[in-house]
Parts: sequence; structure tokens; C-alpha cells
Amino acid sequence: MTTCIKKLALKRLALITIAVFTMILTCSSFHNPFYLSVSMSESTKLSEPSDSDNVTHIDNGKNEMKQKWDVLKESICPNMVPNADIWSLLFELARVELGFAKERLPTNPLDANFTKQFFTFSSGGVGYTSSDKIHHMVYLRVWKAGNDQIRKNLMTTLSEQDGSKTWERKGRLLEAYDNGWPGLWSPIPKIQLNQTCIVTAVRDPISHFISGYNEMEYRVAAKHPGHQWKTRQNPHPNHFARFENGTEIRFEQFVTDLVGGAASSSNIFPSMPHWNIYHVFSMTGVLWELKRMRDTLGVVDAPHLTAYLPTVDNLNTEFPKFLSRSCNGIPPTAEKPWNTTLGDHESREDEFGFYNAAKRVWKNQDKISRALCAIHTLDYACFDKLPLPDLCQSLYTSDRFHNELIKAATEEREKGKQIIAR
Repeated sequence: MTTCIKKLALKRLALITIAVFTMILTCSSFHNPFYLSVSMSESTKLSEPSDSDNVTHIDNGKNEMKQKWDVLKESICPNMVPNADIWSLLFELARVELGFAKERLPTNPLDANFTKQFFTFSSGGVGYTSSDKIHHMVYLRVWKAGNDQIRKNLMTTLSEQDGSKTWERKGRLLEAYDNGWPGLWSPIPKIQLNQTCIVTAVRDPISHFISGYNEMEYRVAAKHPGHQWKTRQNPHPNHFARFENGTEIRFEQFVTDLVGGAASSSNIFPSMPHWNIYHVFSMTGVLWELKRMRDTLGVVDAPHLTAYLPTVDNLNTEFPKFLSRSCNGIPPTAEKPWNTTLGDHESREDEFGFYNAAKRVWKNQDKISRALCAIHTLDYACFDKLPLPDLCQSLYTSDRFHNELIKAATEEREKGKQIIAR
């Protein structure tokens, strides 16, 4: 009997203990946030936004950046005409990214001249007139954008046609114009210039700059024939040249020298040899020369850029097709794939490591990369078929950068209106 009573007592005690423990758990589940994790599906619903909310947020951000970029493009390169009033400002903004004191670069005449040449350099091209003398085409060269392969293949494929005329001019368009239209434009009757098909090829501006830097460095390091005699005799080496070939710090110093004072501070302009540095200059120079011609001849009579190829990939097949669909009067033989061996550069092998070092620096996405974005704002704005890197887009649409450029472009536009009104 006593044994049975003890068993019942123990059983009741166990039941009471379980009941109390259950009550504790139940109460805790209402007050302890950690218990929200018991149900993963419920916790996800409570703690994360829905997919539609997330997409809307991202799209709104992208749309706002796109709108700001569209406004900026129209302000600094309307109708593919570069705004010369922001040249110095772009270098000033690049200096800010590098941590320099905020002061305008062109206060020194030597640096002002460099800045102007950086944005205006161009180097002629190839012209063509069909056998019936009705159709005309001009290809404008852009260094480090496949220009050797393009011009050499054009001279080969187009000159094979009976009765047609093909010519080449390697000098700057500025010189060609100032000397009375010799070279590139003179074979075309002036009354037909505005009917001439004008084409060019460009590439990503940052890639273009890095490729140009590699070419510039290679020609000196490899003692490129025909270049060394132009080397500037200077007992003090350029700042960047004091660092080992093919190193990241050498490229970083080159960008710093170029932005900080290419002529007055670092002596890289004129460089060694003096025109090697032109390989890194802006691709918008061809647009500036066309703008000069419009200013002189008038909008109606001057030639305009018909089209541009926004890539240098597969040039041997892409450029012939691009040329055929852009210009009338191009012979069918020119549409065939080109000779890929024409125009190859030894620098592409990157014997000294300049190319890869520069690409590694760009991938760091730091102040050097932002400075490169700054000085290439016009390139991306004018040739807007080119994809815009995220870093550059972020810089261009930041309030400080965007507002300063818009202000500068607007002020100069208003000054122009006042002058016209007078």
C-alpha cells in the first residue's frame, strides 16, 4: 500500500513539472526574440523585404543615376560636340580625387597647353572616293583603337578598285586644315564635304588609356627604332620613370604626374620621345576637329560624324560590316574579312609587364581609378554607346562632381547667349 502511494505521488510530481515547464516555454515564446528563428519561413517573412520591393528599390536608384548621367552628357557633349569649357575642370576634379589641393590646373601656361592637347589631339586618317565620284568616305584615326589595322586594310581593300581613289593623311587634322586643306580633305570637293561619310572606331576609354600607356612605355623600354633620337635630354628622370618597369607604383605615379602637372611639375609633356604620350590622349580629339570645321564652314556645309564602331574586338570582321552598313558606295570586296596580321603591335605581348601592372591598378578601384574616370568623362559622354563602368558612373552622378560640371557648362552657355544677344 505504501509503495502504491509513493508511485502515485511521483507520477503527480512529474505531471506538475511538465506542466510548469510547458508554461515557461509558452510565455517565453512571446517575449524572447530568439524564438522567432524556430520557424524559418516565418522569420524570413518578418525580417526580409519582398522581391518586388527589392527590385523597385534598385531600379529607382539606377533610374536616378541614369537620369543624372543623361543630363550631364547633354550638357558637356551636346550632339557629340565636346564642351571645351570643362577641359580644365575635369583635370581639377581628377586632382581632387588624388588628394591634391583644389586649384585650377591651367594657371600654368605649360599645363594649359597640355590639357588642350589632351582633348584635341587627332592624327588624320584614310579617305576614299568611289569610281563614279559621287560617294566619299573618310576614316578618322584614333590611336590605340585599332587604327593601324583599319587604315592598312582600308588602303589595301579600297585601292584595288578601278577608277576609285584612296589616300592617307597621318598628320593632325588641325595642321591639315590650317595649311589650306592638303592631305585628308582636299581630294573631296568642298561642296560634297557635308555629304561625305565620316567614320571612326573607339574603345572603352580606360582600356584605351591603359593600352596607350603600355605602348608609350614599351617604345622606350624596347628602344623602339626611330623613336630614341627624339628623347628629351633630361638629367633628372621623370618621376614615374624612377620606378621599376612593369610595376604598379610606376603606373600610379604616371597618372599622378599626368593629372598633377604634366608639363610644369613632372616634365612628362613633352615626353620621351615627345609624341609617345599622345597614345594616352582622349579619343574626343576627332570630334573636336570636326567641331572646328563646323565653326569655320558652318553647320550646313561641314562634314559630320556619320557613325562610330564602339569596339575594337574582332575588327577584321566587324569593321568591314560596320563600314558597309554606314556608308554608301563601298565596294563589295571591302566587306570581306580583313587581314589580321596588318597593324599588329609588338607591345601587345607585354614583354615588360606595363600592361598588366596598369590593369591591376585599375582593378583596385581606388583614387587612381577615380582620377582616370574623371579625365575620361568627355569620352564616355560623347561616345555614349560605350558601357559605363560602375565606378565611373558612381563618380559622375555624385552630387559634387555632377553639380560642378553642370554649373560650369551652364555658365558658359549663358555667357555665349549674352554675347550672341549683343
